[in-house]
Amino acid sequence: MNILRRFCSVFILLAAPLALLAVGGKVTPSPAQSYRAYVGTYTARTNSKGIYEFAFDPATGKMSAVQVAAETKDPSWVAVHPNGKYLYSVNETGKASTVSAFSIDPKNGKLTLLNQLPSLGEDPCFLSFDRTGKFLFVANYTSGNSFISSIPRKARWSPPEGPLGRN
Repeated sequence: MNILRRFCSVFILLAAPLALLAVGGKVTPSPAQSYRAYVGTYTARTNSKGIYEFAFDPATGKMSAVQVAAETKDPSWVAVHPNGKYLYSVNETGKASTVSAFSIDPKNGKLTLLNQLPSLGEDPCFLSFDRTGKFLFVANYTSGNSFISSIPRKARWSPPEGPLGRN
């Protein structure tokens, strides 16, 4: 399990530039503009605190740590809502795993927890939105199941009736 955690941690750090968030949504920034990026980390048995904000400079390819954006337990995967106002994370904590919704402060990048719901499985490892941002897909690694949930505008959502599929 330690090897898997290390691999996932390295993968998340390497994949972070792909999850860059341009402030203002779908506007293409000028090359001189920097991007805000968020990275989830494992917190169990580490000094890490949760979700970190980085500044990415596309001109140089450099990423610089800015701050702890939110303290939360084992946020192994994060995804920014298509409207750029919310960030979702999975909290990979075995049978007590959750999905968290945060609002993003556009001025300072800090995250404010809106709510948490059970992931309806063990060790969620992936989040994705449909292109409209209305549906959130969550995949659970250990239990091998997933669910899709409808997300109202204020990033609060009702838990689905149950998992939509199992392996």
